[in-house]
Order: sequence, then structure tokens, then C-alpha cells
Amino acid sequence: MRTLVLVCILLWGRIACAGSLDRLDQVDLVELNPNTSQLQLLVLLEEDRVNTRQAVKALYKKFNNYQDFIESGQALAAAPNASKTLRPVVVVLAPKDATSGEMQNLAGLKLAASKVGAEVEIRPHALGVRAKPVAIERSAKKNGA
Repeated sequence: MRTLVLVCILLWGRIACAGSLDRLDQVDLVELNPNTSQLQLLVLLEEDRVNTRQAVKALYKKFNNYQDFIESGQALAAAPNASKTLRPVVVVLAPKDATSGEMQNLAGLKLAASKVGAEVEIRPHALGVRAKPVAIERSAKKNGA
């Protein structure tokens, strides 16, 4: 019986600790800049490593989903007090012990975003920042309906 309880606790912990790149259809955290009221959509990279091709691909997919969240109006609905004149910014918090290669991958995302008129900020890992996920609703148009 103890083994079963331990296994259940371990499985629950694994599910609860899923990384940001396992939750592509969720915004990890929505905040307002306290000085400008600019909407900030945070990506909290809780993964140990984001240096694989699969992780980078997932990061770009998550970024594209954040852009859909902004363009569909869901972002302003999630934070009605946000500035309507300042475009929302996607803020990526780097993994705790990010390597120089991982930081280059994040810089690549920032460059790619600038080419489509989006703003991305890369910040170092921040202790104590916790996700408060907001689901990204898919519109009928996006789903092909």
C-alpha cells in the first residue's frame, strides 16, 4: 500500500511540475507593467534544458500561440486594465541555469519576433515567479471550421 501511495504522489508531482513547453495552449502568467500598464505575457521556462531542437520548436509554437492570444483580443479580455495603445510584450524568463547556447536560442526568438512586428523580452530566471495559467481559446477560424 505504501508503494502505491508513493507512486501516486510521484505521478501527481510530475504532472503538477510540467514545464511551460508542455503547456503550449496556455499563457503562463499575465501581468501589467506597473508604470505603463503595458500587458506582459510571461513564458516561464521551468524546463531543465531548452537546448534541443524539439524544445526550440515548442518554444516557437508557444510564442505563436501567444500571438494568437493577443490578436484574437483574449489578452485584453484577460487584463481589461491594460493599455490599449501599447502592444503587449511577450516576456520569456530563462531557465534557472541557462547555458550560453540556450540564451542564444532565446535571442533567436527575439529576433524572429521583431521581423513580424512583435516584441519579446528575454529576462533571467526569477525565483518565486509562479505560473497562473490562462487557456488560449482557439477560434473557429483557426480550427478550420
